[in-house]
Amino acid sequence: IVARLGAGQTADEAAGEGPVRVVLAGRPNVGKSTLMNRLAGAQVSLVDAEPGTTRDTTTVRLLLGDRSILLMDTAGLRRRARVEDAGEYYSSRRAADAIARADVVLALLDATESGTAQDARIIAQAIEAGCGLVIAVNKWDLVGPEADRQRHGDELRARFPFVADYPIVPISA
Repeated sequence: IVARLGAGQTADEAAGEGPVRVVLAGRPNVGKSTLMNRLAGAQVSLVDAEPGTTRDTTTVRLLLGDRSILLMDTAGLRRRARVEDAGEYYSSRRAADAIARADVVLALLDATESGTAQDARIIAQAIEAGCGLVIAVNKWDLVGPEADRQRHGDELRARFPFVADYPIVPISA
């Protein structure tokens, strides 16, 4: 379904519409780069258990049907007080800038941690940017059976009422 694009244009670009800018955003180590590689069908982003591996935004052009998508993997976003060095500061600024320019933000949360205050800040940033938002609860394979999916989404909506109108999708990148 999703494949890399060559140099040619898609139907939407030929009609004067640009590609849809989809930003993968979330805290460090929630699986943004793993998902990026999975959707791209190749290793385009480094994946490591060590937080802070992604420093620059990685962009891949994908084709979904006849729609062109620019998929952007961003650095993990920590609370400002936890940013440890200048490199991490500028990485988080680039990630925030990508969210501000996104058409859609795919906010990744770690299913094993249920939803943190930092997750809520990232989701709020996407909402404030006025872009579309999908909340993807990643690492679902580590938490439970199919029956728990609805309950997990309900608990997230109860904890963060401002996400009530956005889709919450369990995934395993």
